[in-house]
Amino acid sequence: ERYLQVTINLEVVDSVVGEAIKQQMPSMRNRVLLLLSSQDAENLMTREGKEKLSTEISTELRKTLDGAGPNKGLEQVLFSHFVIQ
Repeated sequence: ERYLQVTINLEVVDSVVGEAIKQQMPSMRNRVLLLLSSQDAENLMTREGKEKLSTEISTELRKTLDGAGPNKGLEQVLFSHFVIQ
């Protein structure tokens, strides 16, 4: 068993997207938790694993947004805290 503690920051294009994210937060948290719980700790130890996870989280979160364009207003997912024990 491993323990993962992560803090995620979302970079968005404007405050409208920020408000949409706030409204969808319960659904977004659920998607992120499901994704995190399916990860292998060994893969997350590498930079490549973390970058892949960031991309996967972005993809999942964009599914809940209605914005235009491929990014739907969510520019990127950034980790400000990442601990695996």
